[in-house]
Amino acid sequence: MSEIPKGQHFTLVDLLKQKKIAIPPYQRTYDWDSNTVEQLLECLDEHRKLHSSTLQQNPYFLGNLMVHKEDDVWYLVDGQQRMVTVTIIAAAIRDLCIEHKRYDLAFEIQDDLIFNKQTQENYLTPRDTK
Repeated sequence: MSEIPKGQHFTLVDLLKQKKIAIPPYQRTYDWDSNTVEQLLECLDEHRKLHSSTLQQNPYFLGNLMVHKEDDVWYLVDGQQRMVTVTIIAAAIRDLCIEHKRYDLAFEIQDDLIFNKQTQENYLTPRDTK
């Protein structure tokens, strides 16, 4: 008998730091266009405005993720487009921080959302598209 699915709650930073997440080879490639990314940015901005003084207590719900666990890797079955987009947004913000000489913030974003210094790997491993 197969195992009953279980849910867990993670902040994005906690999820990325605790789990190795990869895109399985059978998943389609990333295909969000600029309009879809813009919709996510608008939702994030609207949430920020609604909860400007209480963001820590009212985090944005990015949605459920469906994963297939194999050994120590969580293969992202559903949520790939959102997770990849968030990683792209984080990289863009990191780069803007560097342009504005906010190196402390740039390194914090890099360390929390993009790259694991201990394992020398990205938190989210993309699908091999050779």
